[in-house]
Amino acid sequence: MMMMRRGALCALLLAVLSACGSEMGQVRGRVTTESGDALADVQVRVDGTSTVATSDAKGEFTLSDLTPGGHTLVASHADYADSSKPVQVKADATADVSFTLALAVGTVTGTVRMEDKSSPAGVRVSIPGTDVSAVTDAQGAFTLPAVLPGARTVVAHLDHYKQSSKDLVVVRDETHSVDFVLAREGVPAVSFPMLSVQGGVLTLTGGPFGMARGESTVTVGGVPVAEYLSWTDEKIIARVAASLASGDQPVVVTMEASWRPAVTGSVRVLRARTVFAKSTHGAGIRPDGTVVTWGKGPAIQDPAKAGHVVGVAIATYHGVLLKADGSLMVLGDNADYYKVPDVHDGVAVTCVRYSCFVLRADGTALHWGTDPELELGVPQGLKDVVGIEGGQTHVVAVTKDGRAVAWGGNEYKAATVPADLSDVAEVAAAGNHTVVLKRDGTVTGWGSSHSGEGSPPSDLSEVISVGGGFTHSYALTKSGQVRCWGGGHGQCDLPAEALSQVAQVVTIVDGFWGMVLKQDGTLVSWRGENTEGQGIVPPPQGLVLAVPPR
Repeated sequence: MMMMRRGALCALLLAVLSACGSEMGQVRGRVTTESGDALADVQVRVDGTSTVATSDAKGEFTLSDLTPGGHTLVASHADYADSSKPVQVKADATADVSFTLALAVGTVTGTVRMEDKSSPAGVRVSIPGTDVSAVTDAQGAFTLPAVLPGARTVVAHLDHYKQSSKDLVVVRDETHSVDFVLAREGVPAVSFPMLSVQGGVLTLTGGPFGMARGESTVTVGGVPVAEYLSWTDEKIIARVAASLASGDQPVVVTMEASWRPAVTGSVRVLRARTVFAKSTHGAGIRPDGTVVTWGKGPAIQDPAKAGHVVGVAIATYHGVLLKADGSLMVLGDNADYYKVPDVHDGVAVTCVRYSCFVLRADGTALHWGTDPELELGVPQGLKDVVGIEGGQTHVVAVTKDGRAVAWGGNEYKAATVPADLSDVAEVAAAGNHTVVLKRDGTVTGWGSSHSGEGSPPSDLSEVISVGGGFTHSYALTKSGQVRCWGGGHGQCDLPAEALSQVAQVVTIVDGFWGMVLKQDGTLVSWRGENTEGQGIVPPPQGLVLAVPPR
């Protein structure tokens, strides 16, 4: 009997507890920002109680064991304004409540005054590292309405005036005042590159130049720049006119503000390489900057994708194009195999066998490609380079002070520069020899001379262009005369059309034939004797290429 009473009592107690449990409810919800992103670490509490939940990475939260009835939920985060919402909790049910929190911000106001008494309108006032900014009105007043609390730097900027900044601590829901006085900027600092190329880019760094160009200008060789690729406060990227003469040219940077003095520097403008030929194939640049190729082999495929080009060179299995923006593009089936340097300041390119080189605006050179038989890496410490050319197996660089530096294959002493050589203006590397044009217009050379190719005539003078083939060399004089030496198999038997109106003699590194670029952009080529069956592929008839001015 006693046992039965105890069982009934327990059953009654369980029923009561069960009934009590069923009277509780819960709230689930999600917290987001005004942009709709989930917001974690938000404290959601039941007002007037100690019940609290924290939102997770998805912004979700759950409040359990809530007494049925009306409650107020408050969502709090250190960086956001509190938000509260009423909720009706029902027994044994789940209520849904979501919050959207706005950033807790302060306000910054102020005025800008110009030291020279000019209009203060249009000054940009901003907080670096944020999207908060404003522009002053005609009275110089500004308001930054939504500034996050904490230590902040406020900056006032107007082109051609010295930037001013002030630090302050922003408190949420408070307004802070800060004022500026802007003074005029003086002479801009300008760093000029050593090199550029006809039709290529000229990059000037320093400043401040102004965030917008406005009426500011750059001239190169007295020619105003017609195209600016970029203009920022710290950097100007301009395009050099393709019609500009090569050589050292003055560069003048003139600011829009009349009180800022112009800055003058100089740059050496290199001639664009608009034709590169080998025995079996070649490539050229048309007057519109597009590329045309001829012959056979993987090194000349798909040139149409390059856009505007100012330089071209061909290796054994790939070709390289120097684009007008200073970057490189590789041609050929195995283009992805070559780890081409990611440069944007290239001014010249050349190739030797399986390797290629790019000369940069700072006078340094980079190499890519491999050759199992040759060491073709750029010599350590080589700098101040103003020209680079590749022969059959050797490379020659010309430096600013008139030296020649050679490396690579040294057969017939192709990479051995005469110790007394100086005052070098440019070189043509062909076969296993090098032809040298000196600054005084005379010509010399070194390397192989089986047919006399490495030994120029002693009476050559006033030369403006040199070139060569495998066993011959030639030069163009100021008067337009083409002189050829070496060969022995008809390479120097120039046709009549190659003897007048010539703009440039063209090097054919491995060729037993010759070529000139005429002033009208046409190419004239001729074969030596006994060259049938050697796979020689001359350029197509009627082709017109760009003629880089001197």
